[in-house]
Amino acid sequence: QFRSCPIILPSIINECICYTIIIVLGVISFAVLKQEASSDPTKLSHAFDLVGAYQSLFVPLFLTYKRREIKRESVTNIQSIDRE
Repeated sequence: QFRSCPIILPSIINECICYTIIIVLGVISFAVLKQEASSDPTKLSHAFDLVGAYQSLFVPLFLTYKRREIKRESVTNIQSIDRE
């Protein structure tokens, strides 16, 4: 077991999901709606922007959450050692 797996694995899964969504949206935009690249007047272009924003915000927010969780665990461990 690697110690970094709880941090790296969710980030990799998130990237795969985001890229899959972007590819599906691109196929829908190009094949189904017959829109040329960068000229999509539908709400699909907003979906691309939202997925991109989510993708870029996930890693910093997730790492901040994990850092606080690890810090909280280490403080709890130190307190339990002091009590013993």
